[in-house]
Amino acid sequence: MRFLVLPCDGIGPEITRATMEVLEAANQRFGLGITSDYEDVGFPSLEKYGTTLRDEVIDKARTYDGIVLGPQSHMDYPARDKGGVNVSGGFRVRLDLYANVRPARTRPYLPGKKMDLVIMREATEGFYPDRNMYKGLGEFMPTEDVALSVRKLTSKACERIAREAFKLAMRRGKKVTAVHKANNFIITDGFFLDWVRKVHQDFPEVELNDVIIDAMAAHLDLASELSGSLGLAGSINANAETGLVCAQAQHGSAPDIENQNIANPSSLILSVAMMLTWLGEQRGLPAMVEAGSAIEHAVDAVLENPANRTRDLGGQVNTGAFGALVAAEVAGTALAQDVPAGYPADYAATVEAAKSQGKVVIYTSTDIAQAQALLDAFTAKYGIAVEYNDLGTNGAYNRAISEAAASQMGADIVWSSAMDLQMTLAADGYACNALGCQLSGGQQQRVAICRALVYQPRVLLLDEPLSNLDAKLREEARYWIRKLILDLEICAILVTHDQTEALAAADHILLLQNGRIVQDGTPHDIYSNPRSFYAADFLGANNIARGRVLRAEGANVTIGGEGWELPGQVRDGARLAPDTQAQAVIRVEQIHVTDQPGPDRLEMVLDDSLYLGDRWEYRVRRGDLQIKAHGARELPPGRVYAQIAADKVWVFPAENAA
Repeated sequence: MRFLVLPCDGIGPEITRATMEVLEAANQRFGLGITSDYEDVGFPSLEKYGTTLRDEVIDKARTYDGIVLGPQSHMDYPARDKGGVNVSGGFRVRLDLYANVRPARTRPYLPGKKMDLVIMREATEGFYPDRNMYKGLGEFMPTEDVALSVRKLTSKACERIAREAFKLAMRRGKKVTAVHKANNFIITDGFFLDWVRKVHQDFPEVELNDVIIDAMAAHLDLASELSGSLGLAGSINANAETGLVCAQAQHGSAPDIENQNIANPSSLILSVAMMLTWLGEQRGLPAMVEAGSAIEHAVDAVLENPANRTRDLGGQVNTGAFGALVAAEVAGTALAQDVPAGYPADYAATVEAAKSQGKVVIYTSTDIAQAQALLDAFTAKYGIAVEYNDLGTNGAYNRAISEAAASQMGADIVWSSAMDLQMTLAADGYACNALGCQLSGGQQQRVAICRALVYQPRVLLLDEPLSNLDAKLREEARYWIRKLILDLEICAILVTHDQTEALAAADHILLLQNGRIVQDGTPHDIYSNPRSFYAADFLGANNIARGRVLRAEGANVTIGGEGWELPGQVRDGARLAPDTQAQAVIRVEQIHVTDQPGPDRLEMVLDDSLYLGDRWEYRVRRGDLQIKAHGARELPPGRVYAQIAADKVWVFPAENAA
């Protein structure tokens, strides 16, 4: 079974990668024997070849069993004579994929009107101007103030789309509704209805109704959107006679969120599930039908947990992580890896025990780097090759993953044979021929990450991955770890005590205190909107001011101590009464120190200015209030003035102190 994959435009490459991860999980679990090839269409093709859709791609597609087509940005394409060909329309017409099948059903875990229906639409004729003429387009302007459009309906098209609808109804609720506008389009829609009624005679068990499009639109009000989200509606275009089928998401290319890794890939994933089911039913392949059903159920199982939802459904899960979650659900325990030869006996026993309990085994950098898995007797090159050689199957994909990982780590890879990995760790003093005992801690950790990625893990656990690096290298490593994770679109959990590392590398942060989550959110939200004294004090360089509440009006309070007072805002929702003991957190960067007086500036005494290279640090005081701030120039000791905005003085009850 061969599939041709066409990521196309906008978010297409991102959701296609997530979809193909899910497909590969089904391929492995159900033994489908699917292989995939890739081609450029859309803007990538326009840039390379001068057209969005080449004839050779269409010809190539005819030789495949299925097509996975990402969304297109057709409205942004240039004119047809400048290479802007409607990709979707091109495949539908030239491959005669006449049956556009779009299911729409509600999910019990999402709000929406209850429905479970399938829209069957003829996709090669009608008012489509690019597919209803032998030459030219079906819309034109005879004069500058007149625009005309031609509609095309044929007996063949009407008969076969009706037949596919009735065949589908026999497997579902045995009910078909023909939607039309025969009250106005008397000839054309009347012609269509006549054919539907003729085909109905071959399916007497099916109930047939016909509804005018106006009334149907009022009933459905965009079925896919009402079913929860366009992102949850799959779609295929198929030809029952030739057996060719194309999986295509129902939504557009969403260029506004392109390359942000936040798109919901569910529609394309569900479209591939539909394609597998359709191929299985057409060709009598039960495993394909089972795989399609497994993917559909996996999407529902993942989405049922609100924590697993993408942003369009109110969650925070990104594209790659969602694909990994669905793939894991599809695979069950099938993706658990065997322990590579040479691993310590206690490590092997631990893994085997986990697998015997039905758990999916995840190889982490901690497992590999710190469980003596980087054996002293072997070189780093051998250690990586052990992981790769143990894979056995799907080598080409893992080889690509390894190459991408090594490239991000500043390494060069040379393949001497299909299953022999040679890695030259050229950057940062790496030596691929060094023994495990000769590598520094930082080198071991970077080799460990590469070894872990060979397994294309669904989740990569990084436990203090930069702890053995010096300060300068840590700064660079933060960047390449984040870029590596984003480029490979894997879900990573980074455990660290380094707040800068967490803020720089993470999309989402869980802040723990004594083993409990006290706040979670994006790095910006955690840093800028702390909900407790602990969260405010843990992140950033801070000043702590302790005193009592002098005045209070709702969340706006004035806190003061010996010889000073500051206006601020209560941050944890508590109401602080006057004379209540309180404490305030003030970020260092929110304090502006100058030698000039001015409104809303607090007169203070500067004790010293410390030179830090890129900035100066000021140590200032007033009464029992001592704070530090940063500035661009040295200030002499003596009288200075500190300006601090009231909304940057975060006040908390004193009893919330850690």
